[in-house]
Amino acid sequence: MAVTTRGVVVIHGQTAHVLPGEMLATVANSIADTLEMAGGKVDRVMDSATATGVLTVTRPGAPSPSDVFRFADVGWSAALPAASAQVVLKWMLKLGPKEAWRVVRGLWTNAANDRIGADGNSDYPARTFTRLMFIAELVPITVAIALFYALAFVLSPLIFAIYMLTS
Repeated sequence: MAVTTRGVVVIHGQTAHVLPGEMLATVANSIADTLEMAGGKVDRVMDSATATGVLTVTRPGAPSPSDVFRFADVGWSAALPAASAQVVLKWMLKLGPKEAWRVVRGLWTNAANDRIGADGNSDYPARTFTRLMFIAELVPITVAIALFYALAFVLSPLIFAIYMLTS
């Protein structure tokens, strides 16, 4: 039987205390454990220096390996470092209202979530009562988003000042 080779790229984000290959080992070992519980035999080779790994899988009852999974660990945190508090504050003050408005507008555009596709028609449109219930739910959600942003706008300089005092 021919051996099938598959590549698996484990991409993860900003994790300050994770060593290279640690996330890969977590994912690969979980997959290997699952395959072994299903009756297969799995040979594991992990290389923390290069953050790579290989799982060689022998299916239940098979005499030789049938699948090879090659893993590579890619953390994007080095390429995209965490934003500073100043950057986040500027983003929140400049773009926050626009983003909050987009969320609210998106919710209200299709309150019952029944318009789909390019033409906007659904074979199963919401009835009037259902539409009214969705609108009744959206009113407090819209108010909560507006209040949250208003409080964030007012409190963000205070929070930023406290942050700067502690750093």
